[in-house]
Amino acid sequence: MDIDNTLLEKFRRKMNSSHYFVMNQYRNQQGKNLWNIICSCMDWIEVAVGGLSYIHLDHKNPNIASLNLLQLICAIDLIKESVHQLYRVFELEYPFKKDHMVFQKEQSDDDYFKHIRAVFGVHPVNLKGKENSRYFASWSTKKIEGDFSAYVYSNKVGVKDQLYSIMIDDLFEYANKRYVLLEEIIIKVKRDFLSHQQKHKEIKINRPQSPLSHLKILKKENLERYGEGQAYWHEIEELQRLYLIDISSFDIPTQAMLEEYRKELLIVIKEIHQNLQIMNIKELLTYEILDPLRSTGHSYDLEKLLVYLHNPEPTYNTRVFARVGLENMVNKRKFPKNALEYEGDKLLIYLNAWRRRIIRKE
Repeated sequence: MDIDNTLLEKFRRKMNSSHYFVMNQYRNQQGKNLWNIICSCMDWIEVAVGGLSYIHLDHKNPNIASLNLLQLICAIDLIKESVHQLYRVFELEYPFKKDHMVFQKEQSDDDYFKHIRAVFGVHPVNLKGKENSRYFASWSTKKIEGDFSAYVYSNKVGVKDQLYSIMIDDLFEYANKRYVLLEEIIIKVKRDFLSHQQKHKEIKINRPQSPLSHLKILKKENLERYGEGQAYWHEIEELQRLYLIDISSFDIPTQAMLEEYRKELLIVIKEIHQNLQIMNIKELLTYEILDPLRSTGHSYDLEKLLVYLHNPEPTYNTRVFARVGLENMVNKRKFPKNALEYEGDKLLIYLNAWRRRIIRKE
C-alpha cells in the first residue's frame, strides 16, 4: 500500500505561495524560527511518503523482512511526528489525541503505535513494564498471527510470554488519518492569508511628494505585507538607486534627458503603490520603464552588461565583462558612444533614459 504524495505536493505549494507568506510569518515568532521546523517536517514527510513503495515486506529472508517492517514503522512514525509538530507550529488542536478507532485498544492509537514501534524494532531489547520490570522482544515473523507478530519476554521468572501482532492495513490507516491532516493546515494558511490581506487593505499607504520618501514608505509597507525580498522589494530598491544618483555631473542636455526619465519612473512608483494598497501583487505593466534595455533584444553582450548594471556591488570580473559588452554594443551602434564615459549607477540611468527616449519616438 502507498500514501498519495499529491497532497504533500499541494501542501508544499501552499507553504511557498503568496510570495512566501508562511515563511515571512513564521521565520521569526517571538525569536523562534518556526519556518525551519516547517521545512524539516515537509522534508521528512516527503522522505517517508516517497519511500513507502520501496519497502518490501515479502522478502524470502525473514531477517530482512523483519528489518523492512521496522523501516515501514519508522516511516509512518516520521509522518505522524511531523504532522503533529506542524499542528503545534500552526497552533491547531490535534484531533487524534484520544482516538482509539484504528487499533481498538485501551490505549489511544498514538500510545499504542509507540508500543508497536518499540516492540517491532526501535528498542526491542529494552522495553519497560510496570514496577521497573523489563521486557525483551523477539524478531518479528509472518508465521504466527496477523501480518507480523513478535513475542515479548519478561525478565522475571514465571511471567508468561506475550504475543503482539499487527496488520499492515491498520498501520496504513493510522498513517493516512494523520497524513490527511495536512489539508487542515492548508485551510488555515488560506484563512490566515485572507485575514492578512484584508488587514493591510484597510491600512492606507501614505503618498508623499518626494519620490525617495515615497519609496522609503513603499519598502516598509512591502516588508510588512510580504517580507524582505518578496513582491516588489527588488523593484523598489532599483528605483531608489535611480533616484539617489547625482546627475549634476552630466552635461545639460543629458541632465534634461535623465530628469525626463525620472518623471516617467513616477508611473512605476504609482503602480507599485496601487498594487501594494490592494494587496494584489502581479507583474508590473510599467516594468519596461524600469528596465527598458531588455527591449533591445537578447545578446551575450547585453546579458553581461545587465548583470553588472543590476548588481550594486559587482565583482572585478563582472565589471570587465560588462565593459567589453558595452564596447561591443557601441561598436555595433546598439548604444551611443557617450555611454563609454560612464560606469556603475550613472551608466545604468544614462542607458535607461536613452533607451526610453528611443522607445517614445518609435
